[in-house]
Amino acid sequence: LLLDDVTSKVVSLVCSQSQALSMQVYAVDKLDNERRKPLGGFRGVCFIRSTSDTIRHLRRELSDPKFDSYHLFFANSLPDHVLKDIA
Repeated sequence: LLLDDVTSKVVSLVCSQSQALSMQVYAVDKLDNERRKPLGGFRGVCFIRSTSDTIRHLRRELSDPKFDSYHLFFANSLPDHVLKDIA
């Protein structure tokens, strides 16, 4: 589960680590962590906001993927041009 600064606080308020583990969430990290090791065999789930910084980190992540696939969820609306740009 990859989060940004705000969504990490949201997730920590609504879900404990043991609850996350019971939902097969094996790792939680910040999207901007440049030292994350590849996790082959796993899907990455991103729950992030659509700020310019977060989108920049997302582009970097997708250009050098650490997971087999990604599922993207945004905490706020995403402009069409940004969606087309990252697709």
